[in-house]
Amino acid sequence: MLSVSPQPRLTARPTAIIPPSGFVTYRDRPLTRIPLLLSKIAAGFPSPADDYVQAALSPTEYLVSNKSATFFMTMQGDSLLDIGILHGDILVIDRTPPPHPGDIVVALAENEFLIRILGRDSSNTLCLLAANHRDLPMPTSGKDDWEIWGKVTGIMRKFK
Repeated sequence: MLSVSPQPRLTARPTAIIPPSGFVTYRDRPLTRIPLLLSKIAAGFPSPADDYVQAALSPTEYLVSNKSATFFMTMQGDSLLDIGILHGDILVIDRTPPPHPGDIVVALAENEFLIRILGRDSSNTLCLLAANHRDLPMPTSGKDDWEIWGKVTGIMRKFK
């Protein structure tokens, strides 16, 4: 049976979260705000008249909506290659929102974390889907040790 666990595990102090191995917890730090320009980026030529600052954008505020339940994890492998999530991307994972079919989720299965798309198979049973040409759907029926641990709400990528 697939269980959905939106609440983080707590230590003896009710405000501390135990992140699983490989996760980095969000820490309060002074926010860096970067100018957000009015111009939109197009494949053509930008208009010089649009080069005005619209607002200041904090990447942390943009990506993290619930800091006490948000974690970052580095993507390993190519299970979501076909939807543009690449090996080495930093995943933003929020444990608060309930997962729905079609969401990218972090699942805990047999004591290992997996990133997959929550889906349904032909019998309408929940399953975990990869987004590449070689990985098959992972059925969840008949499995007692499956848990949706969090929902991927964003990614960060640095270009070399």
